[in-house]
Amino acid sequence: MRTLLILSLFALSTSLYAKNLKWHEGAVVLNDDHIVTGEISIEPENDLIMLRADGSVNTYAFNKIQSFYFYDAEQNINRKFISLKDHDAAKNKSHLYEVVLRGRVNILRQPKNGLAQESNMSSDNFNYYVRMDNHLTNLTDFRKNVFPMLLHSFHDQIATFIYQNKLNPNSQDSAIKIIEFYNKQESLSTFAKN
Repeated sequence: MRTLLILSLFALSTSLYAKNLKWHEGAVVLNDDHIVTGEISIEPENDLIMLRADGSVNTYAFNKIQSFYFYDAEQNINRKFISLKDHDAAKNKSHLYEVVLRGRVNILRQPKNGLAQESNMSSDNFNYYVRMDNHLTNLTDFRKNVFPMLLHSFHDQIATFIYQNKLNPNSQDSAIKIIEFYNKQESLSTFAKN
């Protein structure tokens, strides 16, 4: 009985709180590959997202979802987020990352201050990460941890691209451009093989 009361209070407070949130039409992909559509609101402070559909609101902890997508009308962009488990398996905690660049090598980001992503979209307000072969590296470590692997595959093309565009692999902006170029080379190489 007490559990039922607590759940009822939680549901009531969730529905009242949900009315003041920013909602976006989108879809959630759950861990079991089930896709749920509706209006999405992100709650990073509580490690969950809320999905409003058919007059009810469901909450999903980050560790119960694979990803979600929505169109952000304010920014005029489609946004994709993925949930990745913490390196410490004992915690069983997942973190939310926005996908900035997709390809063989992905660029992900998280807000520095833990506030909702919609609050300020300036690149200075985010920490950026490189995800390659399911390994996550801070973008600030690109030159040391990621760049050598990219060069191994397309050394001459990447070296020429860096020279022609006056890029510095120690710069985050340049690192993103190099990764984008690498992804294009990888895609062209894969296409040529097929």
